[in-house]
Amino acid sequence: MHFPTPCTKIIATGASASRARRCLFLASFIAVAAPTVRPASSGNAAFVPRATPLRYNDHHQTVSVRAAGGFGGSGSGGGFGSPKKDGKKKGGKGGAAAGPARDDSKVRTVSGSSGSGAKPLRVAANTFDSIFEKYGAPCVTDLYVRSPANEADTGSDPTFWFVGKVAADPSAPRPPTVAEAVLSQKRLILEYAKRELRPQNFVGKYSEGLQVWTAPGNSEMDVVQNKAALERVAGSTADIAEDFDVRNVGFNPEIYVGDEIKDGGLRVVRDETGKPVKPVFEIND
Repeated sequence: MHFPTPCTKIIATGASASRARRCLFLASFIAVAAPTVRPASSGNAAFVPRATPLRYNDHHQTVSVRAAGGFGGSGSGGGFGSPKKDGKKKGGKGGAAAGPARDDSKVRTVSGSSGSGAKPLRVAANTFDSIFEKYGAPCVTDLYVRSPANEADTGSDPTFWFVGKVAADPSAPRPPTVAEAVLSQKRLILEYAKRELRPQNFVGKYSEGLQVWTAPGNSEMDVVQNKAALERVAGSTADIAEDFDVRNVGFNPEIYVGDEIKDGGLRVVRDETGKPVKPVFEIND
């Protein structure tokens, strides 16, 4: 069982419609979202995303994040897309210490300065829309984040939190790999997951060693039903090929609505290799 093909019914087509969608507030998404439910008798630790699955753009809004207080405004610690709590920048008299130059054609840059996350998130989301609307689900990969440090501290099983999707343009002169789509946006993905989704699991001491894992695009239900394994993305930006261009990849962030804001959204338990630890089950079992 998969989620329905996105961009249906409430979604107009074209660039102008895409821009118009981003002007909606988060409240418009809460209105169309059905509540989160658990499988009745699966015994599985995962959540079924919703009784009535959300369409792609029901759960895709970037301007609403900014309208709600800035990218990072709801997370603890400030910094990513929101003012620092003390209003000061880290570093000495000259501000933050200068780091090595970064090739912005290969990485979506997110600095530690106030509001720095909003623009790259907007660009990444718009790029995702553009790629998806042209090429559909085959160009998409689902993303999960895991914190071994949080698991060790709480004594919990390996838990993988769904944080969004990446898309890679198959028409690029040299189509990006899944690893490149993730590694080039890894900082953006992790900072968003930390500040906007699960600060209680990913921020502070729990941010050490955060991992990004992938699943086939739009496979949330298969993952929940233990029909799909997850695969870890290893490496760093140094592993990105010279002919890669970050403009050919996008990121569609997960957005929590309703009870998810407090209780969290979709997450699954897997073993250390990303394989299911329990048998396959059907939702109606």
